[in-house]
Amino acid sequence: MDILDCATREKSLAGVNMPLLKPGTKQVLTHKAKGDKAPREMYLTLLGPESPTVQRALAQARHRSSQEGENHSPSDSQLENDVVADCKLLASLTVGGLVFMGGKWVDVDSSNAFDIYYAVKPFRGQALQFCLNEGNFING
Repeated sequence: MDILDCATREKSLAGVNMPLLKPGTKQVLTHKAKGDKAPREMYLTLLGPESPTVQRALAQARHRSSQEGENHSPSDSQLENDVVADCKLLASLTVGGLVFMGGKWVDVDSSNAFDIYYAVKPFRGQALQFCLNEGNFING
């Protein structure tokens, strides 16, 4: 194996498709809508760990959490603000995708990904874990 097959920069910058999994399972979400010949897989295209966008987003998240003291007990509104901030962060890392939502197929990009992350909490964790796993972005 050529060690360059282990490089992650190219795919980190371009993005990689992350199949959306049904929460609590490893089952890839699919749907067959009216007019579809076969079920279609749902996915989000995410930037990887070498992307400057990902690196900035992680630095912002670390900074935000460092502002809170050891005995910090957030209010309900602060918890909601954190959810919104997390969804915005993840949306900035999302450069494409396809989901069935609201009765129709939706092409996903950073402008509408927030709605997905806000509506479906488990997808936040899936996306974050996927972005941080360098193995998802290797060339080989």
